[in-house]
Amino acid sequence: MVLTALVRGAWLYVSSRGRLTERAVRNGVRITVTLLAITWGVGGALVLPVVPFETTSLLLVILAGLIASALTTLAADPLSIRGFLAGIALPVFVALATSDQSHHLAAAIVVAVFTLGMAIVARRAHLTLVEHLRVTARLAVSEEAAKRAEAVMREARDLAERVARARSAFLANMSHEIRTPMNAVLGFVELILDTELSVEQRRALELVRSSSEALLMILNDILDYSKIEAEHLELESIPFDISKVVHATASLLAVRAREKHLELLAEVAPDVPRIVRGDPTRLRQVLMNLIGNAIKFTEQGEVVVSVSAAATNGSVGLRFAVRDTGIGIAPEHIGTVFKEFTQADSTMTRRYGGTGLGLAISQRLVRLMGGAITVRSELGRGSEFSFTISLPVETAPASRSTGLAALGGRRMLIVDDNQTNRRILREMLAAEGVNVDEASSAAEGLDALRRIRYDLAILDVQMPDMDGFQLVTAVRGEKKIARTRLLMLTSAGHSKRRTTVEDPRSSPATPSRNHGSRCAYCSPKTTR
Repeated sequence: MVLTALVRGAWLYVSSRGRLTERAVRNGVRITVTLLAITWGVGGALVLPVVPFETTSLLLVILAGLIASALTTLAADPLSIRGFLAGIALPVFVALATSDQSHHLAAAIVVAVFTLGMAIVARRAHLTLVEHLRVTARLAVSEEAAKRAEAVMREARDLAERVARARSAFLANMSHEIRTPMNAVLGFVELILDTELSVEQRRALELVRSSSEALLMILNDILDYSKIEAEHLELESIPFDISKVVHATASLLAVRAREKHLELLAEVAPDVPRIVRGDPTRLRQVLMNLIGNAIKFTEQGEVVVSVSAAATNGSVGLRFAVRDTGIGIAPEHIGTVFKEFTQADSTMTRRYGGTGLGLAISQRLVRLMGGAITVRSELGRGSEFSFTISLPVETAPASRSTGLAALGGRRMLIVDDNQTNRRILREMLAAEGVNVDEASSAAEGLDALRRIRYDLAILDVQMPDMDGFQLVTAVRGEKKIARTRLLMLTSAGHSKRRTTVEDPRSSPATPSRNHGSRCAYCSPKTTR
């Protein structure tokens, strides 16, 4: 670092005396960049072999991030890029390759593959940048300098649009190219994870894998954003099942919600058509972003996803809403949540992370579908993001009978501490003619089972006073109510313990998933 500072100081001194040519300036920059990279590389080489393996993995991820971030800055000068790559990678590679520990050799191979990939990416990035600059220069000088003011304004506007498209193309190319070496890193990590490892080594490699996957998600967001900017993104128009898309998306994020002890509920109104025509992939992407954000910024309570309908001429207006009980957004910050690379507050970036691209991309996608995302929020109380889009209704294919007639007149008990979840289940069952009673706690549910004979009791697995499995044990322990049919609703990802329960089902519950089980367990059968 001292040597780098001395070289830079001498260069600045000579520059101030007016003695530097353009070539000397370039060489000075290259020398400074290379010396700085050597400083980082030698420092890493001295530290990596002697620190614990998990620290080694974390430092390698940090060095990889430094290399990837430097490519954009140094793309104009291939020699600077080569010096930067060699200065960092060679000392680290030599230190790891000459170590007597087997996992250091594997790490050295990963460093070599990553460096080679970055060199290829840097070369392509340089060629792309040069070509864009050449095209931009040609376009700039092709216009006559003596045109009227209107022509000058038109030229400036056209040039700005071309530069924006060039930037989007450059971002797309960079995202594509960086994903290749990142996938190589992930592949090697997966191979190493399949070998015999200690607990510490496996934990460190899983940290590398999760960090790499997070970087890939950012690259995918950048790629989508560049496609939208360049107007290259086209929506599909295919028939799909609204309920399946909504509940499948909620199920994908249910594990993340469970890790934070949140209730994730999905509700599709009965009047929503089953089959509509549109782009299910992009709709799922929007819902993933909105639900993921709601989970990220909610520390306790619930996240509710709902869909309602309003019929129009030949189409249906679908209103999607994602409501949470999270930190909320201050009124002065609501206008910034849909801006690219921006979050409502800089402290959110430091605390929760993220690039600020998710909502911007979602807003663009919803606008392509003919709608717009709106937000209602109260600081400290939570937020609701919603949008309405019109989709043509498709004729639903004939479905197999699920024996719904058997539900009419049956009596069921819902035991769940979450009021929203009870309401959703109650409305689903009432629509089939079921007589429904509710209990807000396990103790209240056990008391109701002692007083009234139910055809089926639906139990939530996670309740504060007594969890669902403990309630099952209590029911099976009382002779009078031991033969009551029980159906357990668990969160996705919840480990299912063996117990005498009729059927463990993952929540959020959907009518299509649970009709069959409700019919089966209302009919007489022997308890397993």
